[in-house]
Amino acid sequence: MKPLITYGFFSGVPVVFVCDRKCNKAWGQNLRQRRQIAENDICLQRLLVGAYHAEDFWELVPDGELGEAPEKPGSYEGVDAKPLPPVDSHNRWCVRECERCETYEPGEPLYVHNFDKPVPNIQAHVLAQKAPDLAIMIKKEKADVSR
Repeated sequence: MKPLITYGFFSGVPVVFVCDRKCNKAWGQNLRQRRQIAENDICLQRLLVGAYHAEDFWELVPDGELGEAPEKPGSYEGVDAKPLPPVDSHNRWCVRECERCETYEPGEPLYVHNFDKPVPNIQAHVLAQKAPDLAIMIKKEKADVSR
């Protein structure tokens, strides 16, 4: 399925929103199940310095271990609720609450998390793994926020 890309503004700044369009698997930041990353994880051991503590590291449970997300998870952003398919643009719920939606500056490479595998909460952990299959790069045209 082709990713959904929406051009807009966030706090007055031009941005690009992108997601995988799998609203049926979107639980929301506060409802999607998560689990602690094991302390013996080699990537976690590299990062346990300074302000990081093992309990700060968790991962979102992959889609295959969860059923369908509720159509109405009960969370709202202003008057915006989780959109019902077919979805052709992002609303405030998508941008602020959906765990599948990412925000980028115009011109940045766009990525969509691959929820076929657990998704770590801390970007440094993703980078430490050097696992390109955790994010799928999307080829895109030059971001044009005037659309």
